[in-house]
Amino acid sequence: MSAALLGAMAAVAWGIHDLIGGLASRRVGAVTSVFYVTVLGLVGLVLWLLPGLDPVQFFRAEVSIAVASGTCQLLATLFLFGALAHGPFSMAAPVAGSFPLTSLVLAALSGIPMTAYQLVAALAVIAGVVAVSVTGERQSDSWSRRSLQKCLVFAVLAHVLFAVAIFLGQKAALVFGTAEATFAGRVAGAVLIVAILVFGRHRARVASHWLAALAFIGMLDVFAISLLNAAAATAQPQIAAVAGSAFGVVTVLLARLVLNEPIPPQRWLGIALTFAGVASLAALE
Repeated sequence: MSAALLGAMAAVAWGIHDLIGGLASRRVGAVTSVFYVTVLGLVGLVLWLLPGLDPVQFFRAEVSIAVASGTCQLLATLFLFGALAHGPFSMAAPVAGSFPLTSLVLAALSGIPMTAYQLVAALAVIAGVVAVSVTGERQSDSWSRRSLQKCLVFAVLAHVLFAVAIFLGQKAALVFGTAEATFAGRVAGAVLIVAILVFGRHRARVASHWLAALAFIGMLDVFAISLLNAAAATAQPQIAAVAGSAFGVVTVLLARLVLNEPIPPQRWLGIALTFAGVASLAALE
């Protein structure tokens, strides 16, 4: 399967994940939401891998790469949920979703160049999510200035951490395999979020309907990460990260359909540009 298609599938999964996660964070808090998403996602992953899981391989030194990836992924999700809780979906998701710019830099530094055509398509994706982000300010009247500042800072932190997490996750997948690298990273993330929950004295109890929703998006999160890790076996794995960035636009569209958040004409242009870029990447690969 092509890296662009893997990334596009991850974008859809993460788009749904972020909408539900953002709503949950506004109701029960970002830390509590990420705790259940991470732990329940790990449970599902263990049930899937258990028959063929070989614990011995995780004693290799290279497991540190997967651990670092999982740690960055956990922190990125935490900051993203925090951003979604403090501001509009149409501002938080696209800013966090523009991480491919950082991914391309990391890929270039590691010796994986892109063709000129692929670079143009990648820039179209990035331009699209930036356009959506800029127009997000027009619907921010109901949010305080302080909340919007937190939203932007958290989204930028999520942006950087997502890029690093995916870069390291793909490196780990080449060593351990897709599912195993995802598992090792998820264990590291679970340990970290449990520590944050306990030492930060955040509440752990949630209503049953939120628990079911968080379990569902925990599965989606594992699925999306596995797809991007699987792209490590393709010629240009960074393309998956670029295509995966469309999750911000998917979240905005879902917020429009589910929450009736307004989408100005200029934002529709950004959405169209993003999907055109993703389609072009798939065709050029």
